[in-house]
Amino acid sequence: GSLKPSVIQALEAQSIRVPDGAQVVVNSDDKRQSWLLQSEGWLASVRGLRVEAVGDGLQVYRKYDFTHMLGFSFFGFGLGGLLVFLGGLVAIDICPKNASGAAMGFVGLFSYLGASIQDFISGKLIEAGKVTVNGQVTHEFGPAITFWFCAATMAVLLACTLWRVKARD
Repeated sequence: GSLKPSVIQALEAQSIRVPDGAQVVVNSDDKRQSWLLQSEGWLASVRGLRVEAVGDGLQVYRKYDFTHMLGFSFFGFGLGGLLVFLGGLVAIDICPKNASGAAMGFVGLFSYLGASIQDFISGKLIEAGKVTVNGQVTHEFGPAITFWFCAATMAVLLACTLWRVKARD
């Protein structure tokens, strides 16, 4: 249903802006109960606030904003362009024309192999960073982010070794 004015005032006193026309949606599972404060419109699924009952108090979380979606979109487009360039065009460019299909297959095979190894290592690093604070499980992403940064740096350096490679026909 709709929010009571006293709840809106209490949230705004904590510098938490309640979306116009916010509605309360009850969301509960086995561990805790939470309430989603959502506004009407096309961003209702990614904007708003989530309020959780924690102990004898309430914890307020902001849901994703438009800037988060924009950042994820730019990241996805950038990563897709990089993969298309490195995975396809460079392989076709530096191999003989009669072996371009084999080159694409070879690059695709190792792309999937590398992605599965990255998923496995990332999962292990994120699980190793699991910490329980006040009965709540949180994750420390520091080691995983370091791994991702080092892997990205190695990918750039390896791609730079192909700078002046010419095709052999």
